[in-house]
Amino acid sequence: MLGFAGSGQMLIDVLAHQPPGRDEPPTDTGQLRGDLIQILTQMTAAMARPRGRALYALIVEMALHRDKHPRAAEAIIETLLEPRLDAITAALRRAAKRGEIRPGAITGLLAQTGPALVINQQMHYGSLPSQVEIAEIVDRVLLPALGAPAEAKF
Repeated sequence: MLGFAGSGQMLIDVLAHQPPGRDEPPTDTGQLRGDLIQILTQMTAAMARPRGRALYALIVEMALHRDKHPRAAEAIIETLLEPRLDAITAALRRAAKRGEIRPGAITGLLAQTGPALVINQQMHYGSLPSQVEIAEIVDRVLLPALGAPAEAKF
């Protein structure tokens, strides 16, 4: 458990004053695969920075003790998760307009899948996915689930 009582409030304050991911330009490569790879690459890069590593440790702690720190958990979702999911959802909507995927393929669960796999890699293996692994997440998981053709050759 967190070593001091104000850690939940500290996390809320840090997120309020230095929200990660908000300074990134919107991703629009003109194709769904490129957008998804870029969004997951930005996420991985943010998690690899010192601030990202520190926030990740606090996020894991907050997730384990969410019931004791509900405001901090809400701040994490609003500040870290929702902007990434919004970027993915926007990329999916653009792809649907271009005819790359069906509009009905866009779901919250599929928007969460890429970031969840990045976080899973960090949690279970102690390392962030490489560019090859990010491409594999996109080509073997996300694009097939969305009904879009994968471009990588395996």
